[in-house]
Amino acid sequence: VGTVFIGYATPTGVWSKKVFMHGDRAQVKLRAVNTALDWMRRHITKYGIEDCIRGS
Repeated sequence: VGTVFIGYATPTGVWSKKVFMHGDRAQVKLRAVNTALDWMRRHITKYGIEDCIRGS
C-alpha cells in the first residue's frame, strides 16, 4: 500500500489530501499522477482557469 500526499496552490487557496493506493511502486506513482491531474482538472472545471490563475 502506498500513502501519497497530493497538494497544490493557486492564488485562491491551498489544497492537500492524503490518498492510499495499492500496487507496486510503478503503479502507485502512475495512479498518484493521474489522481493529481484529475483533481486539478476538476478544480479548473469548477472555478475556471482564469479565476485559478488570477485569484479572483
